Amino acid sequence: YLDFIGSCGIIPMINQVECHVYYRRKELQQALVTQGTQMQAWSPFTEGKKFIFQEPILQAVGEKYGKTAAQIALQYLVQQGIGVIPKSSHRERMVENLDIFDVTLTPDDMARIQQLETGKTLFGWYED
Repeated sequence: YLDFIGSCGIIPMINQVECHVYYRRKELQQALVTQGTQMQAWSPFTEGKKFIFQEPILQAVGEKYGKTAAQIALQYLVQQGIGVIPKSSHRERMVENLDIFDVTLTPDDMARIQQLETGKTLFGWYED
């Protein structure tokens, strides 16, 4: 997990890695925290590799709060201390992506979303 730290002259403040509701990478986050490095989710919407915006669990949780599946996917990560950098070129989606901080997911919500975890990369870059 931490080979990159050994190749750096200083310990990085942030490590951008693939992270989303299907590949949460909790062990990596814990390892980074021990080094003082913040994990940041690259591609929290999976770059179209999954139909995350139509994910039934995310939609159901979102309905409870008046939020979209995308907003719930982001809040799930943010609430666990993960920075997110969702890509969008549409202003309305950028605004939507920022409108997540008035919701706190319950432990039951978090557990439901955690069921989506596959433990596998969608991009094939990692061996874990």
